[in-house]
Parts: sequence; structure tokens; C-alpha cells
Amino acid sequence: MSNITPTEGRSRRLEFPAVYRFEAVVAVVHLDSHWALKPGDVSGKRVGVARETTFEQYLLHDLTIYAGETPPDYLIENPSIQRFPNKKTALKALARGDGAVIDAVVTSIATAQAAIDEGLPVKVVPGFLVWEPVAIAIDRGDDAFGDRIEKAVEEMLDDGTLSALSMKWFGLDMTSPLPQ
Repeated sequence: MSNITPTEGRSRRLEFPAVYRFEAVVAVVHLDSHWALKPGDVSGKRVGVARETTFEQYLLHDLTIYAGETPPDYLIENPSIQRFPNKKTALKALARGDGAVIDAVVTSIATAQAAIDEGLPVKVVPGFLVWEPVAIAIDRGDDAFGDRIEKAVEEMLDDGTLSALSMKWFGLDMTSPLPQ
């Protein structure tokens, strides 16, 4: 399975039979940074992001997960968006020093934690920007396959398997959004 958020645009090409967890989106700064105490402190700063992602859409204040849904609260205002080919490249640029290349990165908590675990000198700004649903994506047109996936995920949610896996790998139950 891939971490893919079932946005309105993506649903034109793919089907999303089941959401299996929610991903916390966070701001990340250099370990030596002392200026970012909450997500709003990143406003007006040079913020790195993987291009063509929901993180970029968030920074552009143009994030629509489900049609007709109320947009999220945008906690970062007027960032100078610096686009990178992927999340790791953005985090490596941030690791070069506080403000050396960029001031912050917007990414998932899992990606941020992996960078910290790998020894990059970065830290997560306290507070979540938004919780994104993460779904299983399949090609359009195979309803029977989608139904089987949906049933399997529902069973794992009901019996606690997904919660246990989330606790094992992330240290928190990400099967539903946590409070902001």
C-alpha cells in the first residue's frame, strides 16, 4: 500500500476503496531553530515542500480532499514556497542549517520522524497542520477487488489490527484523526 491521499483530482484516475489511517501533516524546522514554537510561526518564511503534493496544496490554501468538504484551517500564511523533487530532498536542504537554504518543510509526521531517526538535524514544530486520510488506491473499474479491499480494511479496523499496527510503527493510533 502507498500513502496516498484520496483527493478529488486523484479520484478521476484512481479509486480509493478504503481509508486505513490518517496522516498528521506538520511543519519541520532545523534543530537549531528557536523561532518556531507553533505552526503559525512558519508564516511568511521559505517553506520547502515536495512538488505536486497535498502538502503543496495546503501551502497554496487550495487543499480539497473530498468534494464539498469544508477546507482545513490554514495555519501558515503567505509562505515563500520552495518546491523540491521529493520530501527527502527538501529535508536535506533544511538540514544544511537554520535558514541556510530554507526555513521549514511541510511534510507528514512519519516522514519527519524518519528523518530525525536517520540523524538529520531537524525537529517537528509542535502542533498539527491537518490530518489527511490515507487510502489504498486501485485502478478504476474493478469493483469486486475494491469491495474485497474495503471489507478487509473494515475487519482490521473492527478487530483492532490496524490500531495495533499503528501503535507499533508510529507510537500512536492513527486510524482516526487526533485532536488538533
